[in-house]
Amino acid sequence: MLTPTFTNNNLHQYLYQFFQSPYYHNYCRSITKKSGQAFYNLSRQKLKQCPVPIPPIKETPRILEKLNQSLVELSK
Repeated sequence: MLTPTFTNNNLHQYLYQFFQSPYYHNYCRSITKKSGQAFYNLSRQKLKQCPVPIPPIKETPRILEKLNQSLVELSK
């Protein structure tokens, strides 16, 4: 459903991490009537209403660096 129209790799990685986040998964669960691993009835209209925090482009490298550091610490 999503087609990226940008070439900024940092923004691409940031959005990838966002769409893998518990926040996004919980949002998807909250707009469906089904439970479990699969998300049913996720329409484009419902997904368009999901708030996606987009930081300033110049901040994305710093955010990704901190995120990656945190993920490394969590995996220890």
